[in-house]
Order: sequence, then structure tokens, then C-alpha cells
Amino acid sequence: LYCNWLSGKEGFEPFYRVRRDVVVGFSPSSRGYRLPTEAEWEYAAKYANKRRPSVFVWGNDYELTKALGNIADKTAKDAVKTYLADYNDGFKGIAPSGSFADEPSGLFDMSGNVSEWVHDVYSLSIPIKSKVYLDFLGLPSGSEHVIKGSNYSSASWSELRASFKESSAVGRSDVGFRIARYIN
Repeated sequence: LYCNWLSGKEGFEPFYRVRRDVVVGFSPSSRGYRLPTEAEWEYAAKYANKRRPSVFVWGNDYELTKALGNIADKTAKDAVKTYLADYNDGFKGIAPSGSFADEPSGLFDMSGNVSEWVHDVYSLSIPIKSKVYLDFLGLPSGSEHVIKGSNYSSASWSELRASFKESSAVGRSDVGFRIARYIN
């Protein structure tokens, strides 16, 4: 709904089709604001401005020598079940956006702080193997959306991977979003 509001404010056709304040589909030809797709999010996290794909948003290093993002660390030890005892980002919960340096992609907060909703509906359907998908936007609707990235309560190396994903049908305090738009 926010993406459609912003699209209207800036004179773009709304991307999402809405009925009674519920998203029921999307308009693929729209150049309005939308959530990034799972593939776009993961490309920015793993590939953008890097020589080769990385395991984590910050690279391939399992040793965190400086604060690279807001994840479960020793400042959050009383608020989370597990934490990285040798890491300190200085924030127990959500940090203000941009509290850490930009990542190789030029984006901020792809690792930690809050996980992010993406456009894709979570599906266990296997794509047709013989079909080529370009700018794949996925199914028009579904009961759960994909959530990408780690957040301030993430401490396992699996959760910190750039490829980590979850899904949910409802909001959570550790999930936010960023917006995207085609520019041509």
C-alpha cells in the first residue's frame, strides 16, 4: 500500500492491484514503486559491485573484526537466545537506518537491523524447466511472502548468509521493507 501511495504521489501507475486494502495482484508493466524481488534483493546482497559472489553481504569472512551490521551481539545478550559474543555493533535492538557504512552494493542495512519483505510470494512450485524467465515477478498472490536477510536477533551463520530466507503471512517487529522501481 505504501508503494502504491508513493507511486501516486510521484505520478506513476501503481504497481500493486488492491481490493479493500488487500493486495490481490500486480501490474508487471507498471514503473511504479514496489518491493524488490527475491532475485533482485539477493543480487544486491551477493553480487553487486563484487568480483565474485559472496556468502555474506559483507563478503566471505566468518570473522567479524568490525561492526558490519546490526546483528545479535554481546549488547543484545539479554534480549536474544543466542548471540555472537566476540561481536559488538553497539545496538541491543533496531538501530537507526544508515548507522553502518554502506555495503559494496552501495545500499545500507542489507545485513542485520531488520529482515525485509520482498515482492515474491512463497511457493513450493517448481518453475517449468524448459521456460526462460526474465525479470521474474513470481505468482500474483499467495498466503505468505518471502522475507530476506538477517536482523538484530540473528546470530547463526545460516541466518547471516545473503541467501537466507524465511516466509510469513503476518508482520513481525524484526521485519521491514525497502522499495524498488524500474527506471526505464
